Amino acid sequence: MGSVERPLRLARRFGAAEQGLDRSLIANSYANRRPGLARLLMRLVDDAGLQKSAANWRPPTLVDRIKAVWGAARKVNLDADVPLPLFLCTSPGRMGELVEKIATAPPRLFKSTRPHGVLIARICSIRAGLIEPIAGEVIPVRGRIAVFGERRDEEPGMRTGPSARAPYLAACVVGRAEDKGPVEVLSAYVHPCAANIS
Repeated sequence: MGSVERPLRLARRFGAAEQGLDRSLIANSYANRRPGLARLLMRLVDDAGLQKSAANWRPPTLVDRIKAVWGAARKVNLDADVPLPLFLCTSPGRMGELVEKIATAPPRLFKSTRPHGVLIARICSIRAGLIEPIAGEVIPVRGRIAVFGERRDEEPGMRTGPSARAPYLAACVVGRAEDKGPVEVLSAYVHPCAANIS
């Protein structure tokens, strides 16, 4: 197993910062740094070797792709001594298990953040406050959904509708917005896929 880098800390400690989460789609950003979720998703996809191809390349099966993402996740920590695979879900149908793990995680386990995890899912449609997996129920998102490369509808060249570039791959932070609140999807980063992943 390779070296593990500095923890991600995708969720802050509980406090006033999370009280004002809004359900918005963010297309254009003036930030000069890539969001943490975007960095995580791109790192996992890259480390899993899913962006490489050769002349005689044959696409791996979906199961092989998911295994590769889990392998890449072993090098990532959510917080000090909290490996990402402990709080990772790659199937919306199993998100209940992730929610339960987060709900029952001892607060002292996460030293610098609140208990949280990551859902990575294939998405067929997005709209403010909601992401729709290719398989499974629509997932409410309490806060921001950042979409790579989307432009406003009025700009030239925009394809119609928020699902025009589907399929997408999404990385979502799952946790509590308030100390005693429910475990839910707090935010999401959504990136278009080159082709349908089957």
